[in-house]
Amino acid sequence: MGKARWAIVVVGYGLFLSAGLVLYLATIYYCYRWWGVGWAFSAAFIPPVCELFPFVMWAKVGLVGSLWYLVIWGVGIAGMVVAALVSER
Repeated sequence: MGKARWAIVVVGYGLFLSAGLVLYLATIYYCYRWWGVGWAFSAAFIPPVCELFPFVMWAKVGLVGSLWYLVIWGVGIAGMVVAALVSER
């Protein structure tokens, strides 16, 4: 694999991982802000809370307020797709 392709793969995986980390931290932050320490602790260690959080945020803030969450998620998925398409198997 050439250096340019390798750089694209690294950037794609980096986008995926950084988007996931930002969304994970946002889940913990908003659960703490809305419901307190107990929910923040739950959000940090219980995966179903993280999976349901986009729907909770959509219900609590509305579509426009939760749009940034979907955009960051889309960037992460796009990064993974680009990395998978460019990498050789």
